[in-house]
Amino acid sequence: MSEINWYLTKTNNAIDKISKLTIPVNGDELRFQYSSLIESIFSTIDYVTDKNEIFCSAKNYIDKEIVKKLGSEGEIILAYMRELRNAVIHRGFDISVRGDVVQDRIALYTPTGVTDRNGKQKATPSETCLDVLLYNLDKAIKEVVLDELTKLGALTKGDSQKIARLGQAFSAISLPDNVPNHVRTMFEEWHKNLDGQTANQFASSIYNNSIDNLIENLSVTMDLSFLKQRP
Repeated sequence: MSEINWYLTKTNNAIDKISKLTIPVNGDELRFQYSSLIESIFSTIDYVTDKNEIFCSAKNYIDKEIVKKLGSEGEIILAYMRELRNAVIHRGFDISVRGDVVQDRIALYTPTGVTDRNGKQKATPSETCLDVLLYNLDKAIKEVVLDELTKLGALTKGDSQKIARLGQAFSAISLPDNVPNHVRTMFEEWHKNLDGQTANQFASSIYNNSIDNLIENLSVTMDLSFLKQRP
C-alpha cells in the first residue's frame, strides 16, 4: 500500500499547490503543477492496473470501474485524459496553454486536438473545463482504490499477522557498514532495548497510522468551488 500512498501524496500535493495559484500566476508553475497532477493520477491508475495479482485480474477491470464512476462519457474521458497525459510526458504538450480567470484563480480549458503517438485525434469530452475533468478522474480512481482495498480487507487496522511480520522486521533490522559511528551507537542502544513486545507496539503504531494516512489521502479532492462564478 505504500506505493499507492506515494502516488496519492504526489497527486494531493499538486492539488494543494494548484489551489494556491492565484493571479498573477507564474506560467511555468501553472504548467508544472497541472502536468504533475495528471501524471500522478495516471501513475495511481497504472499501478493498480498492473497489480492484477492483488486486485481483480479480469481484463481492463480497473479501467471499466473508472468508466462507471465517470458516467455517460466515461470511455471518452478516460481515453482522452490518458492520451493527454502521454502528450504531456512524451511530447512536451503544454496543458496550461488556454484558460480563463475566475475569482483570481485560473480555470484551464479542455485542450482540443489531442492526438496519440500516430497522430490520430482522440475524441474530446463535452466538458470544456479541464479542472472539472481532472476532479472527476481523480475522484473516480480514488473511489475505485477505496472500494478494492476495502474488499480485500486491506484497510482494517490492527491486523495482527501483518503487525507481527512488521515487528519481526524491526527486530531483525541491521545497519550498513558506512553508517557514522555516532548513529550506529544510537541504533545499537535502541535495538538492545527492543524486545518483542516493544517491537510489536512500534509496528502496530506505524501500521495503523499508515492506514489512517492512506484513507485520508483517498478522501482528498480538488476544490472547484471557485468555478461557481464561471460565466
